[in-house]
Amino acid sequence: MNYRPGSHFPPWSWDEEAAEVLTRECLCCGKPGHYQRQLEAHIREHGLTEGVHLDRNRVLDGNHRIVAAIHLGITDIPLESGEESHARWLRDHGPIDWHDRKVGDRLSWEQEWRHRRLRGDFGEVERLKAEPRLMHKAGHAQ
Repeated sequence: MNYRPGSHFPPWSWDEEAAEVLTRECLCCGKPGHYQRQLEAHIREHGLTEGVHLDRNRVLDGNHRIVAAIHLGITDIPLESGEESHARWLRDHGPIDWHDRKVGDRLSWEQEWRHRRLRGDFGEVERLKAEPRLMHKAGHAQ
């Protein structure tokens, strides 16, 4: 497979992605890997009915489905357009932000911190700490 998982910078392998999805906390119960195991059981029973959305060389949506397909020996993975991916999101989650979804999984706060450090995204507080600022005499930042 020439496409990389799109969930991390710098990019990593499908083996690394597969190992990590089994450590992510399920949104329904908080158990590591539960969402991925549920997805694989569903795909084993019903087949891979949802596609994946690709960019030039990475997967924008569908990393969990690809990991499940690899584990289950499925070699033909359907593709979907950005519009189809968005329509599926609205069908499954409604018009909400990714952080507010109720189905899926998430990184623990320790995993999230590690990934942010790898990609240099420390959030506003860390950015302000690292960024030199000129101060007026009154104490306001320029």
